[in-house]
Amino acid sequence: MLRGDFGMSYTQRVPVAQLIWERLSVTVPLALSAMRLSMAVGLPLDILAARRRGKTLDTFIMVLAQTGVAVPSFWFGMLLALLFAVNLHWLSPGGFTLWNEDWVAALRSLVLPSLALALPQASILARVMQTALVDVTGQDFIRTA
Repeated sequence: MLRGDFGMSYTQRVPVAQLIWERLSVTVPLALSAMRLSMAVGLPLDILAARRRGKTLDTFIMVLAQTGVAVPSFWFGMLLALLFAVNLHWLSPGGFTLWNEDWVAALRSLVLPSLALALPQASILARVMQTALVDVTGQDFIRTA
């Protein structure tokens, strides 16, 4: 295993390293896009909530974040597929187009899974960062500055 020799797959009769490499070509872009999206959603929300501490907008954002933490990713993914793929027909409900065939279609294939992974993470990020921002903004060096 340390040399990169994982052997042969019993079911597909190809080297396991080849199967892992094929799956990484989808997994890595999915993880990166979900991470970028969670930061793009979570950070502005937590800054907004921290600036409006104790007001209606802060409460709404924190309730939304708590709901995002409570809803499992797979359930959220099914709701997104139902809305955007089945009802609105904007995106495909499943499958992945290979990068070398059509990279635009491949990016569209990542939209729903990225959203399903990013929004619960954005909720966690918003809650943690909002608490940290409120704590730091109360420090003496911030008031002095």
